Amino acid sequence: MRRTRTIKGLAIGGFAAVAVAGISSMAGAQNMNVIPIAPGAQAESIAGTPDGGLIIGTTGGAIYRVAPGGTESTLWLQLEGFVLGVFAVGDTAYVCNQSNLRAFDLDTGDPTGVFEFPGGGFCNDIAISPDGTVFVTDTNFGGGPGRVLALVDGEDGPALQVVIAAVGIGGVDGLAFVGDALYVNDVRLDLLYRLDLDGVNLTGFTTLETNQAMDGPDGLRVTEDGTALYQAENGALIATLVTIDGDNAFITVLGGGFPAATAVAVVGNTLYVVGAIFRDADPEAMTYVHTVGGGGR
Repeated sequence: MRRTRTIKGLAIGGFAAVAVAGISSMAGAQNMNVIPIAPGAQAESIAGTPDGGLIIGTTGGAIYRVAPGGTESTLWLQLEGFVLGVFAVGDTAYVCNQSNLRAFDLDTGDPTGVFEFPGGGFCNDIAISPDGTVFVTDTNFGGGPGRVLALVDGEDGPALQVVIAAVGIGGVDGLAFVGDALYVNDVRLDLLYRLDLDGVNLTGFTTLETNQAMDGPDGLRVTEDGTALYQAENGALIATLVTIDGDNAFITVLGGGFPAATAVAVVGNTLYVVGAIFRDADPEAMTYVHTVGGGGR
């Protein structure tokens, strides 16, 4: 089952060889069921924390944390409604909670901000630009416009501002920066876009050519060296490395056969993979964090 159907119900060449040389040992070095989350915890997003831990968002509204180097997860926050994207930067955790972007203190869990999507929406995932601006995707599964928004200062304080809105990109989902360019995938059309920006103003939009087809591109994270992307494909149940060369994207599979794959995060030399169970597995079975390790970039 594709993610789009599930979320509707919930919501109401040569260059490539060089690019992957540094992490070639990751392929085949995956580990299943490394960190248990909770029975029935449908994990939609995962992010590394500045201290080397993890936070995990789930469709049931629960947010879990894993301590640096830990092998257990603990419930950190329980929100009303579903939680999709999570992202941690500095002392703040940003969370996509239905039609809101929320901020929490990473140390205390206290709420520090709520930013409503203008006109409503479906907050899906989060990225931070090099200058520290928060960007989010608004996925539209009903055939309307998808949007990318940025959190900007306004007269009444920070607010979300539309960067791009178009019917043709209704499936915008994962997003991450490589340099000053914002890359966004489309879970409905299996595409990858580049948004060129001047601050929060769109100056260019490109659909990249990929060396192989994608199946349900979902969570997207930049590599630790900032030169490429890690991606989860929820249809193919794989984690991949995406390297960019101009208007071309080269996809290399790093691990596969996960019971679900909706999101990825990298900490040190380890790539973490989580997922919501969209297929025939028991939705109340234990959900895990999986790993692909051995040489992150």
